[in-house]
Amino acid sequence: MIEYIGNKYFHLKNSKVSYIFYLMPNQQLGHLYYGKALDHLSESDLDYLAKYENKAAGTVKFSEEDSAFTLSDRP
Repeated sequence: MIEYIGNKYFHLKNSKVSYIFYLMPNQQLGHLYYGKALDHLSESDLDYLAKYENKAAGTVKFSEEDSAFTLSDRP
């Protein structure tokens, strides 16, 4: 089964596993979760999972709109 949540999250799941990925600010797909099957998740649940603290210094910045966005900090 595939759930499309909030115009940017994709939740692929069966009875045993879930795989969640999303559309990052630079329009690439990013991994959020792979593991034990999860029930329905809200967009706010996934926003929390996708939230990150930028810890990288001296890395390539991929978005002019978001100077904190870097692939180095992706989960």
